[in-house]
Amino acid sequence: MVIKCQNWRRLCAGLLLLVFGLAGVYFASGLKFGAAASMGPGFLPTICSWLIVVLGAIIVVQALRDDVDVIEPPVPRAVLMIFLSIGVFALVIEPAGLGVTVFVTAFIASYAGPARLAETLVLSTVAAVAAVIVFVTLLGLPIPVWPELA
Repeated sequence: MVIKCQNWRRLCAGLLLLVFGLAGVYFASGLKFGAAASMGPGFLPTICSWLIVVLGAIIVVQALRDDVDVIEPPVPRAVLMIFLSIGVFALVIEPAGLGVTVFVTAFIASYAGPARLAETLVLSTVAAVAAVIVFVTLLGLPIPVWPELA
């Protein structure tokens, strides 16, 4: 019997997921599993590993059934803007505070694709406010919100 596969990348990715999932199941087998109401230390690793095995099997079946996926090359502007926004976040978080940093980062990252100024300003403002609410107010992390003006 000859198996034809036109999508070798997907097949290899699925087989790699199968191997990692089965390895996880093997290594978690020595831990006490427990039950849903009383989980042991092996409960979560075993469940996650079996989910990885199922995902790998689905990808392998798709690779054997489907044609080749054509992957478009990345757009240089998008890659540049995303990396730039990550770098700006790393450099600006301490001196500028969380609110300003998230605003500037979201503003830069939004120009990875076609963006309008009004939408970008609204998105950046909402992202900054949400970050401050989640991380400073709800989680109580000791992150300065605004730059310290001395």
